[in-house]
Amino acid sequence: MSIVRFLFVFGIIIQLNAQGMSDWQTITYMNDVTDMLIINNDIWVSTSGGVYQFDSADSTYQAYTNVDGLGSLNLSCIEKDLYNHVLVGSVDGVISRYDQNFDYWTTYDNLKGVEIVDIFVNNDTLWVGTNSGVAVFLITSDNLEFRDYFKLIWSVSNRMCK
Repeated sequence: MSIVRFLFVFGIIIQLNAQGMSDWQTITYMNDVTDMLIINNDIWVSTSGGVYQFDSADSTYQAYTNVDGLGSLNLSCIEKDLYNHVLVGSVDGVISRYDQNFDYWTTYDNLKGVEIVDIFVNNDTLWVGTNSGVAVFLITSDNLEFRDYFKLIWSVSNRMCK
C-alpha cells in the first residue's frame, strides 16, 4: 500500500510541475501611488502594492513585487542613491535597494516593524524618517550600512501653546 501512495504523490508532484506551479506570481493593486522618482527616461513609482518602472522613451513598463525580490509590497517612498540604485521604504520598516546593472533587489530589515514615512539621500548618507524617529545609513556601491537611530521623545510638557 505504501508504494501506491508514493507513486500517487509522485505523480501529483510531476503534474503540478508540468503545469507551471513553480512559476509564482503576486497579484497586487498598484493604483495607490505613494511616491515617484525620475532617473533618465525612467519613471519609478512606489505604490501600496509594489514598484513599477515606466520607460518614457518606448512606453514599456516593468512591475516589481515580492516575487521579484522586493522586501515588502506596501511601500511609502522611493529615492535614488548616488550609484543610481533605486531605494524604496515600506510601511512595515523594510528598505529594498534595486541594482539596475544586475537586475537584483537587496532587502534591509534593520527597521522592521517601524513605519517608514520618507527617505532622503544626501551624498553617501541615507536618512530614513519613521513614525518614531530617524535612522541613518551609510551608502556604499554595494550595500547600505545601518549607523544609528534617533528616537523622537515627545512629552506634553515640551509642547508650546499659543
